Amino acid sequence: MDTYVAAVITDIHGNLEALNAILEDIELKKEEMFKRDIDIPFWGIIFLGDGVGYGPNQLECLDILRKKARVYLPGNHEEMLRLMLLHPGITLPGVHPIAKKALEHTVNQLIGEVEIKELKELGKTYKIPATTLEELQKKDYHIKLAKTLVEQIKDNVKVDPPESGLFSKKCTDEDHKQIVEDVLLDSLTEYSGLYEAYKKGLERRERTLSIYNFLEEIREHKVHRLKNAIFVHDDPVNPGSAEYLVDDETAKKIPITSGRVSLKKINKRRFKNIDFFFLGHTHAKAATKEHNTMTMVYCGSGIPRLDNPERETGYVMCVVDKQIVANAFPIPVEYPWQTTQRKNKEIGLHDHFGTR
Repeated sequence: MDTYVAAVITDIHGNLEALNAILEDIELKKEEMFKRDIDIPFWGIIFLGDGVGYGPNQLECLDILRKKARVYLPGNHEEMLRLMLLHPGITLPGVHPIAKKALEHTVNQLIGEVEIKELKELGKTYKIPATTLEELQKKDYHIKLAKTLVEQIKDNVKVDPPESGLFSKKCTDEDHKQIVEDVLLDSLTEYSGLYEAYKKGLERRERTLSIYNFLEEIREHKVHRLKNAIFVHDDPVNPGSAEYLVDDETAKKIPITSGRVSLKKINKRRFKNIDFFFLGHTHAKAATKEHNTMTMVYCGSGIPRLDNPERETGYVMCVVDKQIVANAFPIPVEYPWQTTQRKNKEIGLHDHFGTR
């Protein structure tokens, strides 16, 4: 399509209320265009990164944005989440404690211990054990999960314990392994809560691997370009410039920076044919600002900051013709920010989670 409209969203940071309000507003704008006979198709959503971090619904927002965004650029919080999954216990010196605590909460949802309460057997609780990305990637993870769960009821069923018999590490024959799996599953299905824990463990494995693979996939796509526009999460001069070092000892010597946008470096000499910069990472309200004959487009945020008295979120609609951005329209959106803050407080995260 030669001419189209796109919606640009950024820095949702686990704020499900803000994201839902933005998506609803986008649908309303599409309906208004249809009613006014504006024959410009909607191309899709461009997301500039940081779907996770800070907020109470990081995984839900990530799932929605992975599905709905036609372009998803990686933010620094996506990179931190990837590293925290890949290297358990990494401390990431220099990252703000509020940001790190929120991501630790999400990592725990993906690989930490989870309790499943049995509905029929009142008071009985089964535990999905904590694991690692490396363990989840193994083909026989489901057998290890079943073994660990059956251990929780081994006094109630006649099943060999993991250290002997059918569970012996010497069991390499595929048929023998299938027998092991069948015995385990038979034991699990006798206890509805235990079998529910097993299914949830497998579902969590699938979700965690899917998210990690997605985070790996988007790493290389740091910039989205049109003929006269750059869409980027942080610094247009050096996209993705923030360093998240795996070696904690080295990281202590080189503090991780936030890579905020420096307008001093943005000029026509450096960016000859660029008229628009669509920026994330600033947590600024959706707005446009003229700078050196170019337009800086701040694409909103899902952060209910104290320096945003209205606590509004927002996004940007841009009109594109033949791969050239013709205009950009910031759109403020109201949402129930008190709900987001209450949810954050309930799970032990910072209630004003965008305030430094």
